Amino acid sequence: MQTIRHRLASIVTVIVMMGVAFVVPYSHVLAASNSLGVNPRRDYTIKAGEKVSDTIYVTNLSKTDGLTIDIQLVDFGAKDETGSPKLLLGQKEPTRWSLKSYLTVVKNVKIAAGQSTQIPFTIAIPANVGAGSYYGAIKYSTGGDGGTSSNVSLTSSSATLVFVRVPGEANDALLLKEFGAFTPNMAGDTGDFGSFYGGSAPKYLSYRLTNTGNVAEQPNGSVVLKDMFGKQTKLFEKANPNNNIVLIDQTRRFDLCLNGEKTTQKDKETGRDVDVSKCKDSRLKPGRYTAQIDIVYGDNGSAQHELRKVASFWYLPLWFIIAIAVVLLLIAGIVWLLVHTIRGKKKYRSAVRR
Repeated sequence: MQTIRHRLASIVTVIVMMGVAFVVPYSHVLAASNSLGVNPRRDYTIKAGEKVSDTIYVTNLSKTDGLTIDIQLVDFGAKDETGSPKLLLGQKEPTRWSLKSYLTVVKNVKIAAGQSTQIPFTIAIPANVGAGSYYGAIKYSTGGDGGTSSNVSLTSSSATLVFVRVPGEANDALLLKEFGAFTPNMAGDTGDFGSFYGGSAPKYLSYRLTNTGNVAEQPNGSVVLKDMFGKQTKLFEKANPNNNIVLIDQTRRFDLCLNGEKTTQKDKETGRDVDVSKCKDSRLKPGRYTAQIDIVYGDNGSAQHELRKVASFWYLPLWFIIAIAVVLLLIAGIVWLLVHTIRGKKKYRSAVRR
C-alpha cells in the first residue's frame, strides 16, 4: 500500500459518506482516472419542494504537495449501448433530465498535503418539478484539467454521478428492441444478433432496452434457455445481475454470459482487488435452442410493467454438418446396396424358373 501511495502522489481519493435522509444505498466501488479516485455514484429520493444537504469527503494523499480541486456541475448521458456514461462538458442547453440547476456546490477547494476536507453540496427540487429522474455529475479536476470536449468519457475524467428520483406518477416506458443469441465486436460496444451459427456457438444471450420515458429504469427479470427437446439448458434468475440502469433516451444492451467465470485481479490505477468476468465457450451441443425473457420494471409510485419475448437460434457447426452428411451418405449407400441386392435376387429367381 505504501508503494502505491508513493506512486500516486498528488492523487485525491473522494470517498462518499453515507447521506442524510432520503439516501438510497449506493456502490462502494471506486472509479479512478488521471489523478483522482472517486466514488462513482450517489442516489437520492427527494420530494418536489424539498431539499437535501450532504458532504463529500476528500483526502489529499500526497505527503508533500498541497492540492487545489476545481469542481464543475455537468450533464451526462450514455456513451454507447454498454451503458458507459459520458460527460457533456461542451453542451450549453440542459438535457431534459438535467440536475445542474437544482444542485449547488463550491467551485474549488484547497487541501494541504496529507490533509482532508469535506465538500458540502445541496440538492433543492422546486415545488413545480414533475415526477421522474434527474441526474448530473460533479466533476473534479486538478492542475487546470477542466476539459472542454463535448463528450468526455469517465475513463478520462473523475466525477461523482448524482441521481435524484422525484416521487409521483411518472412515465415509465421501456421498449424491448431485440433479444436472442449475440456476438459482440472486439470493443464490445456493439455486435450482432444471430439465428444461425455454423462456426463456434454463441457465448451470450443479450437484449436491448430503449427508455422513452422520464425515469431512469432499473429492470429485472429472468431468462431461460431450452434445447430442441424442451430441456432447460441455462437459467438466469436475474436478467440484470449488476442492477444496471437504462438512462432516459438511452438504448442499452444487457449481456448474459452462458458460461462465465469470475476472477480477481489488481486494478493498475487504484491497486485494489477487482472482480473480472470472463466469458468462456458456452459448450452448447448442436441443435435448435429457444430462449425466453421476462422483464419487470417500474416504480416511483407507478404500476409495474412486464415485457416478454421469445427468440430461437440454430447451432450447427461444420463438423456436425459433415458428420450428418456422412451418416446420410452411409444410410443412402446401405439402402442402395439393399435395393440392388434384392433386385439381383429377383432377377436370379426369374432366370432359374425359366
